[in-house]
Amino acid sequence: MILRRFSHLVSPLFIIIALAACGSSGSGDTPPPASQSNTGAAQPTAPSGTKWLTVYYPSYQQFTMPPAEVNYTSLTYLIHWPVMPVADGSLDTKSNDFSPEHSQDVVTRSHTAGIKVLLGVGGDAASGATAGFKGATSPANRQAFVNNIVKLMKDRGYDGVDINWEEIKPADDANFLAFIRDLRQALDTVNPRPLLTIPPTTGDDGRPELIAQVATLFDQINLQTYVMAGPYEGWVTWFNSALNNGGFEFPASPGEQVPSIDREVARFQAAGIPLNRMALGAQLAGFIWAGGKGTSTGGATAPRQSWTTAPTQSMVDYSAVVNDLTAAKGYQKQFDAVAQVPYLSLDSKDDAQDRFVSYEDEQSIQAKAKYVNDKGLGGMFMFEMFGDYFPGKQGAEKHPLVSAAGAAL
Repeated sequence: MILRRFSHLVSPLFIIIALAACGSSGSGDTPPPASQSNTGAAQPTAPSGTKWLTVYYPSYQQFTMPPAEVNYTSLTYLIHWPVMPVADGSLDTKSNDFSPEHSQDVVTRSHTAGIKVLLGVGGDAASGATAGFKGATSPANRQAFVNNIVKLMKDRGYDGVDINWEEIKPADDANFLAFIRDLRQALDTVNPRPLLTIPPTTGDDGRPELIAQVATLFDQINLQTYVMAGPYEGWVTWFNSALNNGGFEFPASPGEQVPSIDREVARFQAAGIPLNRMALGAQLAGFIWAGGKGTSTGGATAPRQSWTTAPTQSMVDYSAVVNDLTAAKGYQKQFDAVAQVPYLSLDSKDDAQDRFVSYEDEQSIQAKAKYVNDKGLGGMFMFEMFGDYFPGKQGAEKHPLVSAAGAAL
């Protein structure tokens, strides 16, 4: 899961890597077009009227958040992630401590809680996953790759597979499409029928037209509707995962609106992907815009600010936002009624100490769940559970945002 560009304006000043990695809103966003259904499209696995909540659980956090600490009861699906694809078609389970014992623990606890758990394969370019997929899905290695995925899924008791192939370039399209078709065919020989899901990227490197060609083969298409902003050339301070944009345009590019979930959902719908096969994504993290010069308050302290000297941006877990960025330290919390997300503001005498923090809270998660229900999306997914982990807490307070999503859906 990587930081992505959302405008042709941009020339990134930085990149943040996180490992391996619904109805017209009335907000001013472009109304989505009528659904263009795929002929013969099978219905998603989830029963009519239900919404899924799919959450990523990273194996590399198992020693700080063991499987016993996961809030299974709020979920419908858990993705145990990541296994890395290797260019020769094999799978790397060593790099992220994806041990058989850990798989057994996660699978057993998930099934005991009555939820399905999927094998998560892949990640972003920085993890090596993109290069791995390119080689593994070549005609020479594809069948072995498919066989290895299905075997690992069956051997460890998973209920399906999630394919997280990011930054798919046009040169890889044919191999991607053939791989998904071959994998779906192989999974269909297994009884009970395993799930197949994918988290497509959005923004400039999103490929809705490509995903649409195999949309009927996926049970869930979980859009990465987050990491929607950064201190790029021609940009403004903006939210990580705004639900709506209110029609706000880039001052440097009149006519071009800042990104939002509503606009991204409309893009994928326009490509022909049914709404009930899609989910919006929420990231369990905070994005801190720091310093800069030339904004209305000196440095970055609020959304929609232009600058003369760009601020920087960094990412922290949601738990760190709650525990560390407090009112006692001068942070003031506000909720943006248009974007439907909260933010923290710190306006210091020293511009270098100014802060604007974009993140999620229970209210924004509830707003996103309402959008899912009103729009007719299939559900919501969250990346990743460790960001929402409060050790020592009990019940819903241990994973407050995941719990809020589960209750709202």
